[in-house]
Amino acid sequence: DSHWLMGLIFAKKGYLVVNVDYGLYPKHRFPEPLKDVFKAYAWLLQHARGLGGDPSQIMVAGESAGANLIMALVCAYHFERPESYAQELKSLGHPPVMALPQCGILQVTNIDRYERDPDTASTYVDLMNIVSNSYFTSESQAGQPASLADPLRVLEEETPTSPLPPCFISVGGDDPLRDDSLRLGQALRRQQSPSQFAKYPGEIHAFQMLIWRKQTRRCWRDTFDFMERHWPST
Repeated sequence: DSHWLMGLIFAKKGYLVVNVDYGLYPKHRFPEPLKDVFKAYAWLLQHARGLGGDPSQIMVAGESAGANLIMALVCAYHFERPESYAQELKSLGHPPVMALPQCGILQVTNIDRYERDPDTASTYVDLMNIVSNSYFTSESQAGQPASLADPLRVLEEETPTSPLPPCFISVGGDDPLRDDSLRLGQALRRQQSPSQFAKYPGEIHAFQMLIWRKQTRRCWRDTFDFMERHWPST
């Protein structure tokens, strides 16, 4: 309901779009929203041809919390994971051929990192603590293996079992979450993923939805240029 416009942007470019809904707080906490996304991906693998698509040519895209979920899905395919629902998805084959994480909150633990950033307002730090505590609860993550709630940590700390797909990472220069996207770009380069990190000066969180803005239109042009360069040949 909230991201029909982004689906329309892809559809107008000729892509088949499946827009995914998932459970929200307070009724649904981690890992339920992630399981919903995994179930939707599995459904798409089964029904892609009937929709006129190809299950071996699926790209995933997500903004903010959605970026967290799609990168967790990428991690489920390309890393050894203990979660049964991740193993079940991986067994289906057909990992995404590309990922477009936009302005993601890619690590929901260690929200103290925002408090150490002098450019982050205290009200935003409070908001991020609410987001973290609403989605994922754990007494301590110190020294523990990364959860799929923190796909950024997985990519930074673990070794993939197969090559990661191309990723185009976009974020606004004034987005308090910008460092997560920067770290993601650095992690993907270390993992030798053909990725691109793009920061758009002066833009706020989720600016990709503000299609009347010059930087937003530039971001979408950059996105589609990246897709055309990196889409695998059939």
